[in-house]
Amino acid sequence: MLNDTINILSLESYREQIETIELVKENNHLVYVIKQKRQNITCPTCGYMESHIHSYMKKKIVHSIHNDMSCHLLITYHRYRCKHCKQVYSEPVMLAKRYETISQYTKMNVLDDLRVSTNTFTFIGSKHNISAQTVINLFDEYVEPRRLKLSVVICMDEFYLGKRSKLKYACVLLDFVSGAIIEVFDTRHKHKLIDQLLRIPITERMAVQYVIIDMWDSYRAVIHKCFPNAKIAVDSFHVIWHLNRAMNDIRIRVMNRYKKNSSSLIHNDIYYYMLKKYYFFLVVDYDRLAKEYVIPKLKTTYTKDNLLYYLLSIDKELRAAFELKETYRDFNKTADQYTTLEDLEDLIQKFRKSSSEEMKKVGKMLHNWQAEILNSFTKVEGKRLSNSKIENKNSQIKTIMKTANGYKDFYRLRNRILFSLNKNTPIKGK
Repeated sequence: MLNDTINILSLESYREQIETIELVKENNHLVYVIKQKRQNITCPTCGYMESHIHSYMKKKIVHSIHNDMSCHLLITYHRYRCKHCKQVYSEPVMLAKRYETISQYTKMNVLDDLRVSTNTFTFIGSKHNISAQTVINLFDEYVEPRRLKLSVVICMDEFYLGKRSKLKYACVLLDFVSGAIIEVFDTRHKHKLIDQLLRIPITERMAVQYVIIDMWDSYRAVIHKCFPNAKIAVDSFHVIWHLNRAMNDIRIRVMNRYKKNSSSLIHNDIYYYMLKKYYFFLVVDYDRLAKEYVIPKLKTTYTKDNLLYYLLSIDKELRAAFELKETYRDFNKTADQYTTLEDLEDLIQKFRKSSSEEMKKVGKMLHNWQAEILNSFTKVEGKRLSNSKIENKNSQIKTIMKTANGYKDFYRLRNRILFSLNKNTPIKGK
């Protein structure tokens, strides 16, 4: 019976120290009363071996072995009096260090739960019957992930830290091949970021061949300074985002020509109504659109072909801009790493000759980033260079921050990100 209880409580390594175990149920708590065997220990003062029992002491330890009910171990241990110097001293208490009231088993369970990015400190504390501050203290004590080694291809992006932070954005480095987060820096400010990156050994920085970024211009200066052998690739999603924003600005400008003084969309001009209600037709991939759409104002149904034709027939400038946008989207989908600079330059000229100021600005943007755009068609291990992996990590980081209502301590946030989002991050001391 004793051995079975020891196995249930996962106390196999303490089997030789346990004399008896009794189970007591207190309200919704399980309390296992454990009596330690007498130990032969020397007097810490004089080193004499012989002693007699002076008294018995009790220590209550949290032991989260049951998922549906809180569990404590009430350990009875001995106090001894030395026969030589009369000094009174205690024997070591199993399961927990001096002044600690949490078993090692509970600590490991808490740390395992902290690997789940959606678990908050408060939730884990309530689960294991300890305070949220205790969970934070355990995290700070045992978790201190080191920066990972720079890879041949890295992604660089930022995330918003919140209004309370002095520096509004943090910068993330990610390994493009493995998807692991290399490091999290507390700023995206150019000079401060350069200062932190230059602390990485030059041999690592020289080995980086590609860095994938969004269209934040400061990153270019950072990369040229810190990664001298690296080529810069712009994530294609951000190029398309700028293109869609220009397309949307043109749509709004055309749409407002037909706006009437009416607070109700259904009673407005039909062109205004159609461009307002079906705005997504001009920015979403055609294949993602539904086959048919009901038009309440016209009390009819249009196929997506007819509806798109109707929207583009409203204005020549709108149609020309849409066709130009689709030309670039086709280029983005079909081009490869062997695409020549001339192909992209021909496309840029078409944008610059556009009658829309918005598309001319896109042409200027494409010209400024043409080398980085061409580099984005490079494939590594069969995958085109993009920031999709780091964008996914950023959404998980936002979840960590949202569920915790933000982090005041950036270093703790950095450790939580690396510990929760990277697989097999080691625990300090293991």
